[in-house]
Amino acid sequence: MLDEKEFKKILLNGTRLIQRLIRNEITLENFIKNYNNFYYYNALDGHEADKHDKKLFGKFSDLLQLHKEIQTNLIDRLYFGDETNSSQYLTAGRILPKHAGEIIKNIVNNYDVDGLIKSLSEKK
Repeated sequence: MLDEKEFKKILLNGTRLIQRLIRNEITLENFIKNYNNFYYYNALDGHEADKHDKKLFGKFSDLLQLHKEIQTNLIDRLYFGDETNSSQYLTAGRILPKHAGEIIKNIVNNYDVDGLIKSLSEKK
């Protein structure tokens, strides 16, 4: 069973990383290293959740969706290999790091990241 205060702290840390990336305060490489497959690592898809946890997941569904999109539309698709041999990977839906900024902006435009961070930071 997740503690709501601890869960909010986890979400806050991951969301702040996204904020720092979109503000160009950290590099993509630094983001990926620190984000560390955040969505999967913290089981934010709910596959380990009990009834109590599922209520928490519902309460923070907007944040969970943001992290799911970052994970599946950015992190999972990045190709860090040699660009000269990338055509088969790009055809399969992978993306080059130089295109990551555009993708993350498209994702984040659907969310009020600053507002989400503020709501997580508020004591309730």
